[in-house]
Amino acid sequence: MKTAGDWHKVKRLEKNLTLGHVAAKMGIATSLVYAWENDVQQPDNQQLKVLASVLDFDAKDFEKIIKWRERERTSA
Repeated sequence: MKTAGDWHKVKRLEKNLTLGHVAAKMGIATSLVYAWENDVQQPDNQQLKVLASVLDFDAKDFEKIIKWRERERTSA
Protein backbone atom coordinates (compact mmCIF):
# COMPACT_ATOMS: atom_id res chain seq x y z
CA MET A 1 0.00 0.00 0.00
CA LYS A 2 1.30 3.39 -0.94
CA THR A 3 -0.86 5.82 1.00
CA ALA A 4 -3.10 6.15 4.02
CA GLY A 5 -6.06 6.27 1.62
CA ASP A 6 -5.08 2.91 0.20
CA TRP A 7 -4.94 1.52 3.70
CA HIS A 8 -8.39 2.91 4.58
CA LYS A 9 -9.85 1.30 1.48
CA VAL A 10 -8.33 -2.11 2.21
CA LYS A 11 -9.67 -2.04 5.77
CA ARG A 12 -13.13 -1.03 4.51
CA LEU A 13 -13.18 -3.80 1.92
CA GLU A 14 -12.03 -6.35 4.51
CA LYS A 15 -15.20 -5.48 6.44
CA ASN A 16 -17.31 -5.75 3.25
CA LEU A 17 -18.49 -2.17 3.69
CA THR A 18 -19.31 0.33 0.97
CA LEU A 19 -18.29 3.97 1.12
CA GLY A 20 -21.91 4.70 1.96
CA HIS A 21 -21.93 2.26 4.87
CA VAL A 22 -18.86 3.88 6.40
CA ALA A 23 -20.25 7.37 5.87
CA ALA A 24 -23.61 6.44 7.43
CA LYS A 25 -21.93 4.88 10.47
CA MET A 26 -19.84 8.03 10.89
CA GLY A 27 -22.65 10.49 10.17
CA ILE A 28 -20.74 12.15 7.32
CA ALA A 29 -21.07 12.46 3.55
CA THR A 30 -20.03 9.55 1.34
CA SER A 31 -17.97 11.99 -0.72
CA LEU A 32 -15.80 12.69 2.32
CA VAL A 33 -14.94 9.00 2.78
CA TYR A 34 -14.23 8.84 -0.97
CA ALA A 35 -11.90 11.85 -0.65
CA TRP A 36 -9.99 10.16 2.17
CA GLU A 37 -9.54 6.94 0.22
CA ASN A 38 -8.32 8.86 -2.81
CA ASP A 39 -5.99 11.05 -0.75
CA VAL A 40 -7.78 14.22 -1.77
CA GLN A 41 -8.32 15.00 1.92
CA GLN A 42 -7.24 13.46 5.20
CA PRO A 43 -9.47 12.81 8.19
CA ASP A 44 -8.72 14.96 11.20
CA ASN A 45 -7.73 13.21 14.41
CA GLN A 46 -11.31 12.97 15.73
CA GLN A 47 -12.59 11.60 12.40
CA LEU A 48 -9.71 9.14 12.36
CA LYS A 49 -10.68 7.86 15.80
CA VAL A 50 -14.27 7.29 14.65
CA LEU A 51 -13.04 5.67 11.43
CA ALA A 52 -10.83 3.38 13.50
CA SER A 53 -13.87 2.35 15.50
CA VAL A 54 -16.00 1.74 12.40
CA LEU A 55 -13.30 -0.25 10.61
CA ASP A 56 -12.11 -1.95 13.79
CA PHE A 57 -8.47 -0.84 13.77
CA ASP A 58 -6.32 -2.00 16.63
CA ALA A 59 -3.79 0.27 18.34
CA LYS A 60 -0.95 -0.98 16.16
CA ASP A 61 -2.89 -0.20 12.99
CA PHE A 62 -3.79 3.24 14.31
CA GLU A 63 -0.10 4.00 14.91
CA LYS A 64 0.74 2.94 11.34
CA ILE A 65 -1.80 5.25 9.81
CA ILE A 66 -0.61 8.19 11.90
CA LYS A 67 2.95 7.55 10.70
CA TRP A 68 1.77 7.37 7.07
CA ARG A 69 -0.06 10.68 7.50
CA GLU A 70 3.06 12.31 8.94
CA ARG A 71 5.20 10.95 6.11
CA GLU A 72 2.72 12.15 3.49
CA ARG A 73 2.63 15.64 4.98
CA THR A 74 6.42 15.99 5.05
CA SER A 75 6.89 14.63 1.52
CA ALA A 76 4.22 16.89 -0.04
